[in-house]
Amino acid sequence: MTSNEHISVIINPVAGSGFTSGKMKELKKSLEKNYFRSDIHYTCKSSIDTEKFVKSELCSGSRHFLAVGGDGTVNMVARHLVHENAILGILPIGSGNGLARQLHIPLKFSKALDLINYHNIIEIDYGLINNTVFFCTAGLGFDAEIAYSFSQHKNRGLITYLELILREITKYKSQEYFVKYKDQTISAKAFMITFANAGQFGNNAYISPEAKIDDGFLDMCILSPFPRVLIPVLGMKVLTRQIDRSKYYKMIRLREAVLTRPAHGLAHVDGEPIMMPETVKIKVVPSGLKVWAP
Repeated sequence: MTSNEHISVIINPVAGSGFTSGKMKELKKSLEKNYFRSDIHYTCKSSIDTEKFVKSELCSGSRHFLAVGGDGTVNMVARHLVHENAILGILPIGSGNGLARQLHIPLKFSKALDLINYHNIIEIDYGLINNTVFFCTAGLGFDAEIAYSFSQHKNRGLITYLELILREITKYKSQEYFVKYKDQTISAKAFMITFANAGQFGNNAYISPEAKIDDGFLDMCILSPFPRVLIPVLGMKVLTRQIDRSKYYKMIRLREAVLTRPAHGLAHVDGEPIMMPETVKIKVVPSGLKVWAP
């Protein structure tokens, strides 16, 4: 990006461990040095206000956007930039930072900030779950329950995630699902079903180690019920990119699917909980978003 251009900045001040005054000084210094004008918006005002801000900036001619936060913040911004003549930059300060990790964006704030000025522009796919946009993962089952519990917790970060998983994993009951894709229908009793555009949830926890964010496919990852004694083993497989070697795991690569479960309930979209009906439609949209990447 050349100097003296406009950039629209969206900051989640409570993402991860918080947006510190030091990070704000560093961000402002970079903006003042490299851009003619910048508009800053804070997501704590509400997602509706964020949507209005992004759309207003687009209408005003802004073509450069910077999301400062985690995957939820990135989704909140990027969903309004798909198929627009706009480029998204990411400063990852969230709890998981799954999309930033998938794109190899540095997690160190200063290095991620430098990337905005020295970068490649690439196009990535996105997914739709009942017309709700996601960029990393969307899912039903245990991961959706954890996303909800995490959203209700006052503390953020990896430790909170792990504590919630350990607390809830022995209580959760698997559900029966029917999935129609291509010309077939399968039934599966599953602990969780995750649709992966990117390979990981965040924190290098890989649910689909071979997923590619620009191949025009989603990976449907089905984790079957498993003996609770294997919780540590499966956890290590997720963290070491080996979950696909478990006999309790199945992955199907597809472009679209229709999933039916016994009743409406929780789902998650890039780690954010959302209520969905019993029938869920999944679809990938190729090359829908331009992003800055190394």
